[in-house]
Amino acid sequence: MAALFIGNNVRLKPLEGEEDVRYLFRAFNDQEVNGIYLHFEPKSWDEFQRSLKGSSGSVNKLCIFLIEKIDEKRIIGSIAHFVPNPYYNNFEIGYGIDRKEDRGKGYAREAVNLLIDYLFLTKNIERVQVTINADNLASQKLIERCGFKNEGRLRNADYINGNYSDVLIYGLLMPEWRSLRQLTASQVPT
Repeated sequence: MAALFIGNNVRLKPLEGEEDVRYLFRAFNDQEVNGIYLHFEPKSWDEFQRSLKGSSGSVNKLCIFLIEKIDEKRIIGSIAHFVPNPYYNNFEIGYGIDRKEDRGKGYAREAVNLLIDYLFLTKNIERVQVTINADNLASQKLIERCGFKNEGRLRNADYINGNYSDVLIYGLLMPEWRSLRQLTASQVPT
């Protein structure tokens, strides 16, 4: 599994102790890191730990990885996958690069590709999806470069800073992913 998580510039690192959880806690509680396209609701350390433990054992099975810049051995963001609806056989992903100076350099794209490769190679799924605030053009471009297709708009589905905004849903199907990676069906484990 670890080999699938190592790219040219970044690797996806599972949470390996309190230091990693504290990093995530600081990032999730930093409004600048969360940016203008995510609902921001600071949590206490205890609330944050409870939400992590509760979501990992839930039907949605949240699984979070830290994005580490390989050459500097420095955490630059996080990426996660979860089951958005237990009645469907797919995963949703979410991602973020924490500092502005690390954004726009291809790290998130590489991390997304590492995660979707892992999901399609190891999980019995047909699709991966992403939901993105309709105003977040950078994230839309990133996910489209990873092969995702815009599948629709959820009107007023997001509530940020006192305002409703639309959310776009993107999807990537197994055959599309195989084509992007130039794999035959026999090369993908079942």
